[in-house]
Amino acid sequence: MRASVALRDTRLLGVVMVRRGRSSNAAVAVATALALILAACGSTSHKHSAAKKGLNGLTADSSPTSSTDVTPVTDASGKPVPAAARGVRTSGSGAKTGAAPAKGNAPVPGVSIGGTAHGINLKNGTITLGEAWADAAAQSAALSAIGAGDLAPGDPKLFEQTVINDMNKNGGILGLKVLPAYHEVKVQDDPASSEQATCDAWTKDTPGGVFAGFGPSAYSLGDCLEQRGVARLSAGFGLSDEAEYKRDPHFYETALNLNRVATESVDGLAVQNYFAPYFPTGTKIGVLTYDTPNFNRALNDSLLPALARRKLPAPEVVKFIFPPSLPNSATFGSQMNNAVLKFSSQHIDHVIILEAGGRILLEFTQRAERASYRPRYGLNSANGATTLARLNALPKAQLHNSLMVGWIPQTDQSIEDYPDNTGSASRQHCLQIMKDAGYKFVGGNDRVTALIYCEVHWLLKASLEAGGKAISLDSYLAGIKALQGRFDTSVTFGADFRAHHDGVSAGRDATFVDGCTCFRYTGGQFPIP
Repeated sequence: MRASVALRDTRLLGVVMVRRGRSSNAAVAVATALALILAACGSTSHKHSAAKKGLNGLTADSSPTSSTDVTPVTDASGKPVPAAARGVRTSGSGAKTGAAPAKGNAPVPGVSIGGTAHGINLKNGTITLGEAWADAAAQSAALSAIGAGDLAPGDPKLFEQTVINDMNKNGGILGLKVLPAYHEVKVQDDPASSEQATCDAWTKDTPGGVFAGFGPSAYSLGDCLEQRGVARLSAGFGLSDEAEYKRDPHFYETALNLNRVATESVDGLAVQNYFAPYFPTGTKIGVLTYDTPNFNRALNDSLLPALARRKLPAPEVVKFIFPPSLPNSATFGSQMNNAVLKFSSQHIDHVIILEAGGRILLEFTQRAERASYRPRYGLNSANGATTLARLNALPKAQLHNSLMVGWIPQTDQSIEDYPDNTGSASRQHCLQIMKDAGYKFVGGNDRVTALIYCEVHWLLKASLEAGGKAISLDSYLAGIKALQGRFDTSVTFGADFRAHHDGVSAGRDATFVDGCTCFRYTGGQFPIP
């Protein structure tokens, strides 16, 4: 454990490693992404260099620099790649990893099925993918019911279809045309039943089944897909812990699992001197989280030990029902009121929130402000704080002096600090194809939703094409590791799946800035072990 802490204290500023303090340079349910605070099941790379890189796939160099650097997409000779060709990834040598799109009913040359691979029809040259979606209007109505009606969730089905169209225009997957198997998720449905229905829709109701489905799993989706031989990918705000990867070995995500979130939150905040006394009564820590097996394991196995290693006081912990859906909103609200009363009466001056999606942060800060209770918050990307703050959903006074550990630039930053023409090549391409399809972005939440749909599709494409033309679950697993940390992620700073099923590999510190009602990064990138 000491090695992990030591690594966490070593930061990457530009491409120069520095040690903080010793250098002046230290610095609702199964859809892949629903709206930020509904997606407790759901949810940009700044990796740029002079090296040539291909969009949505492999890059020749992964040295991170600033969030404003932009490297043009070029071919092996250095010439710009036309937009229409950017969906076909290239390796560091510039060699194409995809084949020409299949035509008519002719089999795709060289492509075969090498093992378990549902959803592939070689005769028709197609591969079918499971696509879950929730009605945008229904999401907005649910958000309005909890006081976050301006948190535009975007149009999931349009996002899905747009990225599929872009993939097919640029070679599909190994030349196979991508077909969607759509399944609607209703925000008012019981989440456990909804996840099982989604698995059945993709594996029983879809002729030939699907090769992969997209989205995190709070209940049965992940285990069901694994048992039925279907791969699963997710991105953004994760609900998984380390135990889930052992149960579901064909599940990968460009997210941070709850164990790593818990450890990184404590270590990252400590590096920023977050735990110094904030109230005159001295350092007292409170933790807010959900009462589920995954969150409980992350709390007990990672967050509490991380506090103990740093000899910090044992925290007061409050756990909430999950998910905080509309049928149990009254109970959730009552729990929130009790938590504010408990923390304020005990003079807890530091509040850490272990969640996925921002719902706890939203409702706790609103009630805390009404009670004139203003602790110092220790946050992370999974809280979605800037997105919520910019909509005035979070009381500004509550976030004063708050600190954050971030790895999702789209939700960590304001639109002004992170315009659409910055970030990775895949981020820019994703946002552009959505605009070309007629979608008009209104905030950070719909942008991150769109980026997540691009991310999971392009990660599957990159993995299968890196794994060879004998498609199978085994080739997919071999391919995702063969990416060697060079996947051009659109959601986070870097994605490396060699050591983890959750590929997030880098983060940045951030502090709340009252003037812009947002968080801003305060240093360069650092590795997340």
